[in-house]
This record gives sequence, structure tokens and C-alpha cells, in this order.
Amino acid sequence: MGEKRPRRLSATVFGVVLASALVSALIAAIAMVSVYYFTHEEAEETRLLSLAKSTASRLDGLSEEARLAALADQFPDHLRYTFVNEAGEVLFDSAAESQPASHKDRPEIQEAQKSGAAAVMRRSQTLGVDTIYAACRLSDGSVVRLSEARESFASFAGSFMLPMFVTLAVLVLVGIGASRLLVRHILAPLDTLDVTDPLSGDAYVEMEPMLVRISEQQQMLKQQNAELARAESMRRDFSANVSHEMKTPLQILSGASEVIASGMAQGDQARAFAEMIHGESARMQALIDDVLTLSRIDDPVDAQQQRSDVELSTLARDVMERMEPLARTREVHVRVLGSEVHVCASRELVEQAVGNLISNAIRYSDAGGVVTVSVRKECHPEEADATPEAVLVVRDEGCGIAYDEQEKIFERFYRVDKSRSKETGGTGLGLAIAKHAVEAMGGTIIVESRPGQGSAFTIRVPSV
Repeated sequence: MGEKRPRRLSATVFGVVLASALVSALIAAIAMVSVYYFTHEEAEETRLLSLAKSTASRLDGLSEEARLAALADQFPDHLRYTFVNEAGEVLFDSAAESQPASHKDRPEIQEAQKSGAAAVMRRSQTLGVDTIYAACRLSDGSVVRLSEARESFASFAGSFMLPMFVTLAVLVLVGIGASRLLVRHILAPLDTLDVTDPLSGDAYVEMEPMLVRISEQQQMLKQQNAELARAESMRRDFSANVSHEMKTPLQILSGASEVIASGMAQGDQARAFAEMIHGESARMQALIDDVLTLSRIDDPVDAQQQRSDVELSTLARDVMERMEPLARTREVHVRVLGSEVHVCASRELVEQAVGNLISNAIRYSDAGGVVTVSVRKECHPEEADATPEAVLVVRDEGCGIAYDEQEKIFERFYRVDKSRSKETGGTGLGLAIAKHAVEAMGGTIIVESRPGQGSAFTIRVPSV
């Protein structure tokens, strides 16, 4: 297939203008010719019928011989005159060399005998042309008929062909000039259109829907470009942070193993370096696990395929039991309150999110503190058809978070207190994983906290 050529606006406008002008001129010409022709013919019928009535009044009362003699002298040469008796027999016909035996079947004769007078136009069977017939009945029932040959409508219209062709040729020339002026006038607002802000120009009202779509698409593209730039920035920051977080334990692992390998550490020292290697290895393993978890959360297809029914209070108790050694070490008491609530989600993601919140609450609580996990189902009272929500709250009595940092804590590798984070062994990805996991379930997570008064993290997800 050949390449599709774009249409030219000037050619389109020219075609529309020319076609409209030609069709309008043709319709007007046919209408004018028709009106003139049929009006003129109607006047001729009236004139001929009047002449037939006048002739009938003159012939009425004369003898048959006197009537025939008067007919021969009364009519002009271009008129045909016929006289028939009451039975329809032709007594005289000025145009026929041999008169037909009867004219009683002719419509004008029948109508004249019935109503007294008639005028019709039809094609003459004798002359083979269009003819006006005017017939009038005499007092004795005989009929005098006058007829006159007329030009047919086709012939009459044909006489106007030359003027019509000249008019159409003029219209073509006028159409060319008019189309160019119209194109220039139509394109004037488009030439001043600002493509970066299509709604700011003085465009046509009919173009507004198209310009609105263009503006919306531009805004969408700008938003997508901004999101892509933000995603690229996050990717670079994430790569840099992962590299930085792994570099420190790797340096420690390399140094400790080098000391052990060189034989410089013996006995208790070697054991201390081995414990250091074990701790940093566990830290790297935790970091790698968190990075892999984030990558799974970022894949929506994988998150959807793993959905199942999850009971939150049971899951929270399972997580609490797993966190018991850490809580005992930090001298923090953990309790789970609430009723049975079900959600449809990935159990692994829910467990990861709840586990990270409980782990953070334990790590940032002071000795003797209490971490409370509460689970409940809520419905908005003002929304009768609202979907019930599962609400899980993790509350601690720790150091709290400043208001200006509460939005930042969900960013990857962000730490409120970097020195304390290193002491507690966090990777800086726990809250980021929790937020992404909750959002993957179609829910939200918020934090309420004041410095020195602890923090409360609230998860809301659709319930089943």
C-alpha cells in the first residue's frame, strides 16, 4: 500500500464551496426555468380557453354550413381548430388532411361536454408534439376545439444550457478565489494558537473539545514525565543507598576476616571477631531480604496473584510471638487486642508490614515500655454503602517523631535518629516496605506521634 497523502484544507474548502455553489446554482436555475415555463404555459391555456369560449359564442345559433364557413376564416394560421358534433364525430379539422372518424375519446372533448369548457396540455397523436387544447361546448352539444403547438419543457430548458454553462464557469472562478479567502480566514485563529497552552488562544468554540483533550494530554504527559523523573531519581538514590548500606558491613567483614586469617586474633579476640562477622552477615542478609521484598511489592501482578484470606488478629499474635526474644532483650511488653477481622491480601506482605511496625515499636521503646497492637473493623456512619475497613494500630511509648519528619519516615533508607538506628540494627527500609505493602492491598497507613509521647501507626485496608 502506498503512503497516505495528507489532505489539504484549501482543496477541501474549495471542493465544498464549489460544490455548494454549483448545486445551488443548478437548483435555482431548474426552479426558475420550471416556474417560468409552467406559469407561461398556464397563461397560454387561459388565453386559448378564452378564445375558444369567444368562438363558441359566435358559432352558437348558426347553421352547420355557416359554422364551418366561419371557422375557416376566424382563426389565425398558427392555430388548429376542430369542430365535432354531439356524438364526437369530427365535422371539421383545419390541420388534418383526413379527419378521424371520432374525437369522443379525447379528454378535452369529454370534459367540455361534461362541464362546458376544458383546457389541457398533452402530446398530440396527430402532430406528435406537445399541444394545448381548449374546448368549449355549444348549446346543441357540439364542441369547438382550439389547439396550439407548444415547446416541450426539455426543449425549453435546453435553450438555457449555454447561459448556465457560462454561469457555472464564472462560479468556478469565484469559488477558487472565495475558497482561498475562506482558508486564510479560517486558519487565522489557528496560526496564533499556542501549542504549549492551547486553551489560552482565541480559537473557535467548535474546536474547544479538541483543545481540551490536547491540554489534558499535555498535562498527562507532563505528569508522566515528572513521575518518570521522580522514579529515576528514586532509583539512583536507592542504588546509592543500597551500595552505601552494604559497603559498611562488607568493610567490617573484610577487616575482621583479614585479622582472623593473619593469626593476629587468638582466643577471645578471635571469638569476638567471629561474632562481629556473624552480626554483619545477618545485617547484610536482612538488607538483601528487605530489598527483595520491595522489588516484589513493586510488581503488582505478583502481589495480586498471592492474595488470600488473612485473619489480622491471629497474624498479629503470630508476629508478636516471633518478636518475643527481641522484646525480652529490650525489656518491652507486647500485647495484641481486638476481635477477628479478615482481609483479602498477600499474607506475606501483611506479615512483613505488621512485623516491621512491631519491630520498630520495640526497638524505639525504652525499657519497661508497652507496645499495643489493636485490631478492629470499622464502617463510616455517614456512608451507608461504604465498604467495611480493617483497622490495625501499632502504638508504642517510645521517643516519638517530630511533626516535620513524619512524612519522611516512609522514604527508603530515611532514619530519624541515625545513631540509634545503627544501635537497633535497622536497615532503613522497614517503614517503606510497610507503606508499599499496605498500598498494594488498596489501603493506607498514617502515623500520629509527638516527641517524648510515643507513636501510633494506623493501617486501614478493605475488609471482607
